[in-house]
Amino acid sequence: MHSSHPLISRSDTSQVSSLREKNAHPLSPRAVFWIAFLAFFLLTSAWSLANPLMASPDEQSHLKKAAATAYGQVFDQKILIDRVVDIPEVYADAEVYLCNAFQPEVPISTCDDALIHTTDSPNGWVEVPTPAARYNPVYYALISWPALFSHSVASIYAMRIVSGLIASFFLALGLRALRQSALPPIAIIAATAGITPMTAFLASSINPQSLEISSAFAVWCLLLLIIRATRPEDLGRRMWLLAFTASVFANSRGLTPFFLALIVVCAIALQPWSMTWRVIRDKRSWAPIAVTTLATAAASLWIVGTGVLTTSEPVSDPSLTPLWLAMYTLRMTDTYLQHAVGSFGWLHVPLPLFAVVLFLSAYVASMVLVYMYGTRRDRIVVFVSLVFTCLVVPVALHASQARSLGIMWQGRYILPMFIGIPVLAAFVLAKRMGSAPAARDRRLTTAWALIFSGVHCFAVLVELHRHMLGMSAGWDLRRSEWFPPIPLWLLGIVFLLFTLAICVLMNRMGVRRPPLQDAHATTHTHSGQEALTGE
Repeated sequence: MHSSHPLISRSDTSQVSSLREKNAHPLSPRAVFWIAFLAFFLLTSAWSLANPLMASPDEQSHLKKAAATAYGQVFDQKILIDRVVDIPEVYADAEVYLCNAFQPEVPISTCDDALIHTTDSPNGWVEVPTPAARYNPVYYALISWPALFSHSVASIYAMRIVSGLIASFFLALGLRALRQSALPPIAIIAATAGITPMTAFLASSINPQSLEISSAFAVWCLLLLIIRATRPEDLGRRMWLLAFTASVFANSRGLTPFFLALIVVCAIALQPWSMTWRVIRDKRSWAPIAVTTLATAAASLWIVGTGVLTTSEPVSDPSLTPLWLAMYTLRMTDTYLQHAVGSFGWLHVPLPLFAVVLFLSAYVASMVLVYMYGTRRDRIVVFVSLVFTCLVVPVALHASQARSLGIMWQGRYILPMFIGIPVLAAFVLAKRMGSAPAARDRRLTTAWALIFSGVHCFAVLVELHRHMLGMSAGWDLRRSEWFPPIPLWLLGIVFLLFTLAICVLMNRMGVRRPPLQDAHATTHTHSGQEALTGE
């Protein structure tokens, strides 16, 4: 049989086919982890350096808590009862950067940062209050160690970068689990649809939501991997990895034990009970489950014992009835959605609507595909999970807490659940949709990679522009009186590297094979085992 092209010999055709097969071969789970880790660390580092200090929600409060935690102020009465900490003066003076908070037209150059470079107290330490004093210390212990080596602006940036490093680890861990699940390309697109620009923005700030959201993504991915696509010989070590991730997640913020319970219920409900029971009855799961239970119990005891979700001064407004609060929360749904996708600064710098719609295209498409291809059970679980966790839960929590905490709900609070619903959809699509033509898969993954990376990079520029010139000013950044510590040309190189890494991930993570089968009911060939587990 001759080549269809007169200038290509039979051997050349064979080489071309071999090259295409090589290029189509998916990345190993290890390669996925390291490429994803590098990509998100580049992005979060860009955010950390391009965004002025204290230009994210409550960062000044979390900075004080972090500095106090670095010096062992965790369990004493002053911090848990009075919410007062003793910290190096520079971390209190950093509040000077709040001068343009809630004023999107005012550039950061109007802030007089001379105060942060002076020392007024005799020993360089000050006693200051912080609303974050009672928060679980796990996140702050992980990111605060730069304060032990330097009391300076540089140490604040270092804490931000460490926070992004940890978040990048958990995001990469989740993507590694998706690769081990051998999801097809269309499912990879769906699973990453919830990693919004707001996720990266918070990951680059001194804020425990950095750890909460990123570890939640890893928990979603690992839990579904274990239940749906894990052989018995791999169960033990994957359960220990899940136990570690879930324990960190449970101890990251005040609502995470409750969110962890919701994640477990959603994941278990997606498949027959026999699949979950197979994992529970295996003795290799018992110790990891016990550790996770103890860690979650410890987190719950901290929340109850410290009263972190309450205030000593209840709001006395009689109009804040549960019904009024519920209706108010429902009316604010579109605003909360904007918060979840991208609303920067102190939530007063929204990502432009076209970028929000563009980014949500994959999220919406994954829900539509679940409706088209999923079974009745699939549709019920995915859509009930979406409505319950992202609509009912915010309404219920806000209505129950606003009398004591005030009207405080924000869309970013639900991101640990919002980021996981597309992962549920991805596992549905992996099982219900067969292999698509390779050319179509490549076009889809490339398009999503460009949308994903483009909107993420554009989000950094939106926030940077707001602080350099003002939200409504022109885009000639050279006119600014303030510049970030990262040169703008280097920021462009970081964006390019991030985009290339995301393109590689999206095009090489998916596994072209028949629909995902139940791991306990399928007999695999050797190559099939490699595709499923990545071993």
